[in-house]
Amino acid sequence: MDLVVGLFCTWALDYRPFAGISQERFETSPFANSTFTPPPERLLNVTVGEEFHQIPLDDIRAFIRPSCQVCLDMTSELSDLSVGTVEGEEGWNTVIVRTARGEDLLRLAESKGVLETRAYP
Repeated sequence: MDLVVGLFCTWALDYRPFAGISQERFETSPFANSTFTPPPERLLNVTVGEEFHQIPLDDIRAFIRPSCQVCLDMTSELSDLSVGTVEGEEGWNTVIVRTARGEDLLRLAESKGVLETRAYP
C-alpha cells in the first residue's frame, strides 16, 4: 500500500545564492537548524555552531525560486496527508487528512502512541 504525505510549502530558496549569504554572514559553519517564524514576525531563525541568529525574511526574499511564484499546490492537495505549520504553534504541526488511507494511518499512529493529536479550530 503506497502512502503519499505532502508538506505545506509557500516557497523554497535557491540554494546557491542563499548559501552565499549564509557564508557571508556566518563565515565558518553551515546552519545546524533553521525555522521560519509565522507572520507578523517573518524571521528565519538559524543556529550556526552554538550561536542563535535571526535573519529578516526581507533579506532573503530575493533568493526565492522563480517557480514558487506560480505554485499550484502549496498544501499538497493530491496527498493522503498534508502536514505543515499554519500559525506556528511551538511543537505542533497541522495535518489535513485527504483520503481514507491517510485517515487510517493517522488513527493507527494515534492508537500506537506515535502521534498526539488534537482538533484545530
